[in-house]
Amino acid sequence: MPPKPPVQPRDISPLLQMLRNALLGRQHTLAIRSPASQAVRPRSQPEPVLPEGSLHKLSANYYHTRDARRDQTPPLLLVENTGAALLAAKKSKKEKKAKKEKAAADAAVAAEETVAAEGTALAQSAVPRPGQPYVWDGRTGV
Repeated sequence: MPPKPPVQPRDISPLLQMLRNALLGRQHTLAIRSPASQAVRPRSQPEPVLPEGSLHKLSANYYHTRDARRDQTPPLLLVENTGAALLAAKKSKKEKKAKKEKAAADAAVAAEETVAAEGTALAQSAVPRPGQPYVWDGRTGV
């Protein structure tokens, strides 16, 4: 088998290359950077020597063990509050709620009796009303 010719970087046909160079007035430089053209360039610094990490080997390095979304766990229960104190707290909350409801009902009954005794005109005047609106654009006759 004959030896393969070296791989040329991608470019247009030779006829179009001559036309392009004539129109540009200079030799066109390709922007494609192939590994073959980069291999002849000297390197200004040596390759880095990095320490091997926990994920440097491919064996037993499964994606599901590195997935950050699977690292999340439910919150840990530090103190479990089950006992007499919890039941007492629930009972006291229910008692407070019942007292508030009873006080609100008594206040509503007292307000209704006051309105009926004093008349509707007095009750309507006791309702707070907003003041005059502020006319910021100078209109008249609001």
